[in-house]
Parts: sequence; structure tokens; C-alpha cells
Amino acid sequence: MTRKAIIIGNNTGLNAPTFLSGVTKDLENYQRYLTSDGGGRWYYWENLPNLTEVEILHNQGRQTILNAIRNCHADYSFVVFTGHGYTKSRDGLTYICVNGGEISEDELITSSQKQSLILDCCRQVESANESYNFSGTASMMNKAVALSATLSSPLRKINLPREKFDAALGVTTNGQFRGYACLIDQTSGDNPSSGGVFSTALMKEGLKFSSVNQERYWLTIQEAVILTKNELAKDPFTKQVPTYKLIPQRMNLTAPFAITNDKTGF
Repeated sequence: MTRKAIIIGNNTGLNAPTFLSGVTKDLENYQRYLTSDGGGRWYYWENLPNLTEVEILHNQGRQTILNAIRNCHADYSFVVFTGHGYTKSRDGLTYICVNGGEISEDELITSSQKQSLILDCCRQVESANESYNFSGTASMMNKAVALSATLSSPLRKINLPREKFDAALGVTTNGQFRGYACLIDQTSGDNPSSGGVFSTALMKEGLKFSSVNQERYWLTIQEAVILTKNELAKDPFTKQVPTYKLIPQRMNLTAPFAITNDKTGF
């Protein structure tokens, strides 16, 4: 199975007045998480863009991002955006704010038969004819401990992490998983010290799963978002409610997000 991750982060975008410091942390954390055993041991070579499986796009413009999406040719794609966003009332789609404009969630869909899209941004509804106001809880603080220190320290070794991730992909249902940091008309939190509240909690669920042996050696992205939703519901510092969409709706099994050893030790 071939795979490609495109991790997009914009600290501002679309002339937004609020600079989201946590976006930079998110980019670092996703890169570290994906290349860890628990994350599936994706290949990342910064100086070999044609061979790397993880592409980081930091504060890039609309066209650069769209080119990366169009040039994504893999059996499985994992696309993440962290930064400012909103929902247009005319079509109900979430739009991400980048340098030089905006991009709809539909434009972030690759040609891959199996794919996941994670949008860690606000989803307040605004008319297409109105200028978007970036007020709200753009810098909401969360008590979560920063992931950076955890991901930079030695993590648990997993037996054959790439092989397990690829095997899980092999039984994944064709289609799209779209995960959102919050419901429509809600804001999403950003913590300068740890990153987006949603992304931080999501990766923590992956690390938690991979830290012990499990009945099944992989956690789906759908299960990870549900666990994240449950954990954030306990957090008094945020009211955001993560959610997701399946296309088609009858997807039986979404792609893996975390890998571990099963109860037998394999």
C-alpha cells in the first residue's frame, strides 16, 4: 500500500488578525507522531521531497496547497489542516483560510481511493457575501500537557509498525473520512504551548492506544475521533465537540490512526 500525508498549517491566512502560535506546534507534533512506531512509521525525508511520505506545508498559498493535493497519487492519503477556518452558509462546507485566499474542504480531497481529512479549525457560519470576523475563542487555553516533549522522548517500540499499518489499510473500506475539530457554528481552541486542542487530544489518544497491547493491533481514525470527543467532553476549559463525516455513509472500516502490539505480543 502506498501512502501520502499532507500536513497543512497556516498561523494566519486571509488577512486574519489573530496569529495562532499553536499551529507551528501542530506541524511539529504531526510529523513526529506519524513517523513514530505508534503512528505507523511513515517515512519523512525533508531533503528528498520526491520520496518522503509526509509533506509539510507551512503558511503556503492557495495554489501551492492545491498543487500538492492534485499531485497526491497514493492508495491512502492523510490530509490535515490546522489554522483558521469557517463555514459558508450557501453550501455548508468548511473553508480553510490560507495565504492568498481560502480553500473548501471539497478541494482538499485527493484522488486516493482511501483517504482521511482532518480539519482543526473554527466552523462558525458566515454568509458568502460577508467578510469573516475572526473574533471568538481563537486562543482558547487547554490544560493538556504539550505533546512535543512526549514525542521527542523514546516511545514504545512496536513490532513491524509499517507492515501492520499497511495491513490495516488493506482491509479499510474505500471512501473518505472527514474529521472536524468542532461542530458547525463552534470555535476550536488553540494553545500556543501544545497546539490545537483537537489535534493535541487526537494524537494523545493515538499514543495512549499504542502504549499497551490491545485486542486488535490498530485503532481506526473514526475510533480516535470518538475517543477524542469523549475526552474533550470532560474538559471544563473547552466546549468544542469534535465530529466526523463518512463518504459514503456506510463505510464499514476507516483507515488506521494508531498501531500497537496485540495481546499475543505481535
